[in-house]
Amino acid sequence: MGKEINWENLMEFSAEERQDFIVDEATEIRDDLKNNKENPIVTSSPKSKSSSKYPQPIPPYIGSGEIKLIIIGQDPTVGSIATRKKINTTLMLDDKNAELTKYIEKQICKPLGLSLANVYATNLFKYFYAHRPTSKNVDILKSHLEPNLKLLKDELKQYPNVPIITLGRPVLRLLTNDDENELKTYWDHPKGNPSNSRK
Repeated sequence: MGKEINWENLMEFSAEERQDFIVDEATEIRDDLKNNKENPIVTSSPKSKSSSKYPQPIPPYIGSGEIKLIIIGQDPTVGSIATRKKINTTLMLDDKNAELTKYIEKQICKPLGLSLANVYATNLFKYFYAHRPTSKNVDILKSHLEPNLKLLKDELKQYPNVPIITLGRPVLRLLTNDDENELKTYWDHPKGNPSNSRK
């Protein structure tokens, strides 16, 4: 019988084994949380007849090279069921033709002298809710923050001293615990330029 995977020896295992371990941890969190009647956690796909991984929590994307950049995404804010079914890794970075993959590669990695091989991407919340959480209805995320934040911290400890960026206002607000101050600038995804935010 092989060695049992845990947080202390996680980096000794293959990328696929690490992904499976993190998905198992996220599944345990998801199943232990109490559902909010107004916005339940998705644990089944009533319209799906396929044998896809949906609604399994989304595994992290683990680049094949030395990890030099961590990206924290917000896949739980994806509202389309059809799009959710297509997500096999965080931010769909395994899909080289996806718009976001191309953007991250060209606008974030390339200027830093990196490639997707140097990226570790994960989500604060790795499962989906029935209704897409936004900055206006972020209470459900706040109520489920503690166990998910612990999981995220355990993940990030595996890559000490690696810079981290976040994508998305709801996730950034949860991580910074800042509800009152409007973000004044953001990275304009279509253009790749900092822009003034508009209300």
